[in-house]
Amino acid sequence: MEDLVYKRPRTANQFGTFPLAAGGALVMQIPNAVYQLAIGVAVVPLVILVARERSTRVTAAGITVRAVRSRFIPWEQIDAITVDTETDDRAIAVRLLDGSRLRLPEPVERHRRTRDPEFDDKYSAIVAAWLRSSAPAPAEADLRPGG
Repeated sequence: MEDLVYKRPRTANQFGTFPLAAGGALVMQIPNAVYQLAIGVAVVPLVILVARERSTRVTAAGITVRAVRSRFIPWEQIDAITVDTETDDRAIAVRLLDGSRLRLPEPVERHRRTRDPEFDDKYSAIVAAWLRSSAPAPAEADLRPGG
């Protein structure tokens, strides 16, 4: 099976580097270098987390979800795959055997902003990969002639 990768499309920053320059100018107005350093130490990890690309990779072995951290879920641990409509967005939710639920970061259809015409096809492809991998193994066939 070929891997399926769903990533959130990147949009260009319409403001350019202005927010970064404005934030830097504000930090420089703080009189003490210790405070400037403390703010920098607190803000840089948050910027990295926000900028991290969110994606879902579907393989023959399972699903890899990449959001704040990466997580691999083998097909054997998945109990159900459904479309989650609890919020304004439509997303694919995975229920694990332990009862926990995980909402995949992609594909997501944002009702107020974007509609993905391929959302249902992507959902069907993920379910089909799960069904292919979780199908019971065929029984041992009798390979003797006539048997």
